Amino acid sequence: MDTYTVEFRIEDQSLIPSEITNILKLNPCQTIDTIANINSKRKRIPFWAYDGISTENNFIEQDWKSLEEGLLFLLDKLLPKSNLILNLITIKNIFGVLVFKIALIEI
Repeated sequence: MDTYTVEFRIEDQSLIPSEITNILKLNPCQTIDTIANINSKRKRIPFWAYDGISTENNFIEQDWKSLEEGLLFLLDKLLPKSNLILNLITIKNIFGVLVFKIALIEI
């Protein structure tokens, strides 16, 4: 049976994840900022990620039985913040994306 994980991610070279948290009033499941990149061998674009379940201090990977189920859950959580998200993407010119992962399990 296949399983799916979903998250909403905002990425930008100049992103400060704590600003996104303060604006959206949502706790991210994962963040990377420019400071983390200073000491890292693998450079990554700073990002703020939200899955509707986890926090950075309590990460729980939710596996969904269908992609639709996971996306509907996440979109239900994000819909009340849609105007704020749209403003972030347009005014700050940052990139927002829905990310999903499919796990194929052989039986």
